[in-house]
Amino acid sequence: MKLFKKAHFKWVAAIIGLCTQTFLFAQKGMPEDKNQMVRLAKIKVDPVQLANYNTALTEQMTSAVSLEPGVLTYYAVADKSDPSSITILEIYADTNAYKSHITTPHFKKYKETVKDMVKSLELIDVALIASAVKPGIVSGSSTILNGQTDQKAHPANPFSLVYEGAITENVKGKVNIHPVTYKIKDIAIAANVYTPANFDETKKYPAIVVAHPNGGVKEQVAGLYAQHLAEMGYIAITADAAYQGGSGGTPRYVDKPANRIEDIYAMGDFIAQYKGVDTAKVGLLGICGGGGYSLKAAQADKRFKAVATLSMFNSGVVRRNGFMNSQVSTIQERLDNASKARAQEAAGGEIQYVNGSTTPLTDEQIAKLPFDLYREGYIYYNKTHAHPNSSGKYTMSSLLDLMTFDASTNMDLINQPLLMIAGSKADTYYMTDEAFGKATKAKSKEMFLINGATHIETYWKPEYVAQAVAKLVNFYQINL
Repeated sequence: MKLFKKAHFKWVAAIIGLCTQTFLFAQKGMPEDKNQMVRLAKIKVDPVQLANYNTALTEQMTSAVSLEPGVLTYYAVADKSDPSSITILEIYADTNAYKSHITTPHFKKYKETVKDMVKSLELIDVALIASAVKPGIVSGSSTILNGQTDQKAHPANPFSLVYEGAITENVKGKVNIHPVTYKIKDIAIAANVYTPANFDETKKYPAIVVAHPNGGVKEQVAGLYAQHLAEMGYIAITADAAYQGGSGGTPRYVDKPANRIEDIYAMGDFIAQYKGVDTAKVGLLGICGGGGYSLKAAQADKRFKAVATLSMFNSGVVRRNGFMNSQVSTIQERLDNASKARAQEAAGGEIQYVNGSTTPLTDEQIAKLPFDLYREGYIYYNKTHAHPNSSGKYTMSSLLDLMTFDASTNMDLINQPLLMIAGSKADTYYMTDEAFGKATKAKSKEMFLINGATHIETYWKPEYVAQAVAKLVNFYQINL
């Protein structure tokens, strides 16, 4: 085993001291658990790809600590004089926890993502020899890594689902969940397929493709609705968008309409090959931003025999004009910034992000956000239904595509039955209303308003979710 250079010794010792203070000892002088596995990883990264590497590393660390009970601690630091020289301290409950960790989807995704970024890797097993704890120091790795101090504690879910009533185990005769992966070109896509109770692959079932909101992942509202549809006899699939969530693709958090539409086509491709699916009875459900992209997908892809949206969000119009036309005066300025960001990417520079801050908002700051969508959305995605793979940020260069996109154009190409659901108090309702009015060639169309519901409340509030699901099931039963 190689030895540390002297210049690194104090630096690494400091990592160990900091880490043990924060995570391992509840009482001063408490001895190390002899079963724990402690390891240092010394990594040299290609400086040109450093920003992308740091993003991938943070995502993997956050997922591991949040989802795996046996992953106790991660600390990553960079040499100030050479930021591409990175040392990571990892602590696992035992060797079995480590072995389990390296088989997880998020670790495999990380390894695949960074394989061409890492120039060298050295792993060193170490033992903790001393610790000291200042009174009042609060432990909690998810607090440090996620920047959250008041996230709602969800019971550990083996599928990392964060919605109420989520499946916790696959039981014969009940609704089951099946994590799957497939490729869009060379990008690995992470998806969940939900199958109905007493599923028999020799029989034929209608299927629903569910597209998640902007910044969301399959384990949040998209999973909730997919599970409810499976409870009503449908096979349902929901997948993380390429470049986002548990799916692959770099740089991370690219958010281009063409990609999101292709995500929907690809879910259709996969589910059409799934045993038990009746390909003549495939429907589509898009939620929030996924709703806008579903309208676009359905305009072209006639495999989707019935199309529904929930709290539809027209991403392009909002990115261009601002929510409720609040940023019309800065359109050209933002396009110029996006152009510069793309030029910087093309030159191998740092990726620029919109909404890239990791500093959590205070309750007072949340209360001052200008719209219900932003206030309630922040709480949903960062507190009550937070998931480590979910992020509201996106590459600034994506605005070149987003700001020239409009989900409500060419709505006359939709000739399938159409259902659009929105909350009566949703400040996003104007987007549903505009798109609905333009759907002049739909075989049939209906707008259903959930009385009293805001946009985000349709994601989780039981009485509103129940109304939406009942309406969706009735719609699909008639039209599939």
